[in-house]
Amino acid sequence: MSEMANDFKEALIAKVKCLSTSSLYMLKYMAIVLVPLYLIYLFLN
Repeated sequence: MSEMANDFKEALIAKVKCLSTSSLYMLKYMAIVLVPLYLIYLFLN
């Protein structure tokens, strides 16, 4: 029983790590796209 709970906890931790890294990549990608657009917008105004 405790072994199953341990495996589940490890799988959950791995999934959380994967989600956090992918969301960080998404944020980084969005920043790469949005920052130049925002700068262009500032320059046009």
